Amino acid sequence: MKETNKYYLNYLINPSTFRNWIFILVIILGTGFFSGCEKDDDPVIEKKEEKTEVDKDKQPSEEGTNITLYKVAGGKIEKIKDFEVKGDDLKIQKEKAKHTKLWELTKKIVPQDYRKYIGEFMIMNSEEVAGYVSDVKEDLSLWQFGLAINLAYANGEPENNKDFVYTIIHEFGHILSLNISQVDASVKESDCTHYFTGEGCARSDSYFYQFYKEFWEPIWHEFIKVESDDDRSAFYEKFSDQFVTDYAATNPGEDFAETFANFVLSDKPKNSSIANKKILFMHQQENLVQLRKHIRTEFKSLVSLKGATIYRIPWKR
Repeated sequence: MKETNKYYLNYLINPSTFRNWIFILVIILGTGFFSGCEKDDDPVIEKKEEKTEVDKDKQPSEEGTNITLYKVAGGKIEKIKDFEVKGDDLKIQKEKAKHTKLWELTKKIVPQDYRKYIGEFMIMNSEEVAGYVSDVKEDLSLWQFGLAINLAYANGEPENNKDFVYTIIHEFGHILSLNISQVDASVKESDCTHYFTGEGCARSDSYFYQFYKEFWEPIWHEFIKVESDDDRSAFYEKFSDQFVTDYAATNPGEDFAETFANFVLSDKPKNSSIANKKILFMHQQENLVQLRKHIRTEFKSLVSLKGATIYRIPWKR
């Protein structure tokens, strides 16, 4: 079985070294994006516990503590298992209504046509990782979507937590660009004639490959020289006008997810920097425009991301 990739979104600086496929994003509080959402009280469906690959995870791990794993079915979440936890984690585990509310927030952001790619929903407790996505099927047809419930409720209701909403949109950007319709997981890196994402080969008509070909291919010869944090900083400084955030310079996958989040939450740009051209590229994709409209109309108010401050921690390609 191939190694499963995870894409993380982090809040706090942590000097720990992660495996090569872990990407870290730190979001510092800025101006708000959203006001409240309408209430949706779909129940959590209890399901007999099953053993899953997640049982192999260490409790707690560098990324936090797994609390409850759910299966996603018919737009609802069905409990697969509660992890063995205690103290504050046990209290969080018992607050099933909050689990459901967090799933309902995710549903507001991820339209029904794309929720079919979410096979599992993980509630976790973490002071570092706000959220992640990880493929659970080798063909990339199903993904696990994990969210840190303590960070979601850190400042009140999660729908009013601008950084957490950003987290969900960013992670959705990964599923949007890496699912089975976009990436062929059966193609080995040595046989890939387009861009190899780590999960598989980007399809020729995929958003990812078009994005890579237009914006990353011209600078790829510079990017492949990046081996250290200093190299990464130098790479970003040299091409800073090409990225919506400094974290977007991590690799094409994070660039797509960051650009997607800014595309959704920002006004249509007017100047012609390459960073803005990436956003305008998404404005030219009708399906992405409809996704943007869906997310924006699910919330009562939106403000531009202009002025948002985002910092990073050490990373590895």
